[in-house]
Amino acid sequence: AIVRQGLILYDLSGERLWYKFDADDPHSISDNNISKLYEDRSERIWVGTNAGGVNRYDPVTKQFSHIRKQTNANFSLSDNTITDIYQTQDNKMWFGTPLGLNRLDNDSGQIKSYTINEGLIDNNIKSIIEDGFSDLWISNNGGISQYSSSEDYFISYSGRDIFSNNSFYPNDAALGIDNTIYFGGSEGLSKIMLAKMARSTYALKTLITDLWVDDKKNNINTEHDNR
Repeated sequence: AIVRQGLILYDLSGERLWYKFDADDPHSISDNNISKLYEDRSERIWVGTNAGGVNRYDPVTKQFSHIRKQTNANFSLSDNTITDIYQTQDNKMWFGTPLGLNRLDNDSGQIKSYTINEGLIDNNIKSIIEDGFSDLWISNNGGISQYSSSEDYFISYSGRDIFSNNSFYPNDAALGIDNTIYFGGSEGLSKIMLAKMARSTYALKTLITDLWVDDKKNNINTEHDNR
């Protein structure tokens, strides 16, 4: 990849192919400014761009298919600027953007977006990585969010009492053989040692504070205890 000049592919025969955006070709790469290259376990090449969303490269046809922000929310990215690409063990593809986290189901083609409304500490995603327990770890402008795919919820960590800084770099995370996660940032390296983290077994209690029926708020009091 060359900044703002497209994608260059070399094969073992010495052949060089140079892919650039072509407005007249719907199968060309969508943007010349490449932000991320990723090869999945099926040896497919995913190309993140600065303004054109995600491209998936077909080595047989030498063409690109595109995933972008669009009006149909079920198949839309939250933004066309891609900061990171990652494939989890369940074969889902994850895309980081400045406006949220996106999960692609390869079978259906549907995309689910995650933002602060779903529990992220911040929408500006920097890096994505999976640990040995199949949890996803996402660095962002607010700190680091841990996503449990089995229970579909986020836990977030932030503050200088936990990390050296919250200014993490895009596409800058690694998993060590001891299940330690590393994130790079403007003030050095932050690490999460999962072996020393105790998982909470506390059962949360549900507290109902308001009751709304037909857009009208009903008072909650003891008169309704037996109803």
